[in-house]
Amino acid sequence: MVALSSKRHRALSSARRMELPWRIGLFLNFISYCVSTGNDCVVGVAGGSSVLFCVYGGARGIQLGYLAIEWRTGGALVHGFVTGADQLGHQDPLYSNRTQLFPAGLQEGNFSLRLSGIMAGDAQDYGCYFTDSGEGPLQHLCSVCLAVAVDRSGRGSGLLIRPASALTSGRTGWEGMWLCGTVLCVMVAILVAGVLLYQNRLDRKSERTPQADQASGPHQILYLGLGLNGFQRD
Repeated sequence: MVALSSKRHRALSSARRMELPWRIGLFLNFISYCVSTGNDCVVGVAGGSSVLFCVYGGARGIQLGYLAIEWRTGGALVHGFVTGADQLGHQDPLYSNRTQLFPAGLQEGNFSLRLSGIMAGDAQDYGCYFTDSGEGPLQHLCSVCLAVAVDRSGRGSGLLIRPASALTSGRTGWEGMWLCGTVLCVMVAILVAGVLLYQNRLDRKSERTPQADQASGPHQILYLGLGLNGFQRD
């Protein structure tokens, strides 16, 4: 019984030690899932149009006279909006006549940008910056990745062009983290299942031992009584 209790204690201790890597695996899965989902690229077809979505959740009846919005990629101005009107004087010529905000949704915080006439070179990371106070520096609100699908064969089979960040340090790293987290969770789950199975066997063995002792008790008493009767007859 002492040996079984010691083994059970070691099994429970092993299970508790596995709790930390289990939690780490779950944490890695959660973080990598959230980040990789947030970094998904919007896919636009070359020659068509696409919307770079960006919504300001803290909007409370924004006054357009105090609103300033800039969409940028790298150091280039893609689209500008200041005090109720588009300001395109410093717009990069590459995006001339190809960008449009949604005026009806600006007061509700919809700062999304429509990009038309999409080209392969538009596969970039875009950022939206804004202020609704009419002063001070613009704050970063959204980052949107645009991937461009180029149909070169005319038969529907094409090439998906992604920004360099999405191919290197973007989703690839987070997908690797997700894979490591998943493998860690599976391995720990298997080990924990093995420990619990082993503990269950120990419990069953410990339950059988008292039953065997109880069953052997009456037989021993009977044998002892028979022995005493024989001794008295002699």
